[in-house]
Amino acid sequence: KLYPVTVILSGTYNDEFNNKSSKFLQDFTSSMRKQILRAFRITSLWNNAVMDVLINSIRPGSIKVEVIIIFRNNTSISSSKVSTVLKELSNIGSFPIADVIVADGDTGNNTGNGKVIAGTIIGIIAILCVIFSAVYLYRKKPRLLRCVTREEDRALVLSDENQANFIMEQISK
Repeated sequence: KLYPVTVILSGTYNDEFNNKSSKFLQDFTSSMRKQILRAFRITSLWNNAVMDVLINSIRPGSIKVEVIIIFRNNTSISSSKVSTVLKELSNIGSFPIADVIVADGDTGNNTGNGKVIAGTIIGIIAILCVIFSAVYLYRKKPRLLRCVTREEDRALVLSDENQANFIMEQISK
């Protein structure tokens, strides 16, 4: 189960957060990851529930840290519980936590969008098959003469087909 979380820290965003190879950024992300893991492991309900913490990005606006907390599949936890545990940390390193925003629900088992996309693709393929079949049948239509039983009707059909063929030849020239 994946829970995307935005942790907003009070502090000034500086250029060190942009430098992926800086010791400051590496220490900060390592410290934040360890603190979040520790916060969930201290809580007896979720002692082994958290598998990992991924820090996706850090961006300005105070300091906004995009985090994904990975829980075991059998863990029963809500967004509000995730938020409560994180707010109890109070600080990440030397930065106080101003707010925690947890996306509603768990995104790890959300297959609804995948079903909609798959259904849409299948629908489009079905429509294209019908269109191509209609075009194929129109271009390869059997001669109507097989269905005509009266001789005078046969002459009319031949006349119409010859006229249509003549027009098509004139257009293609």
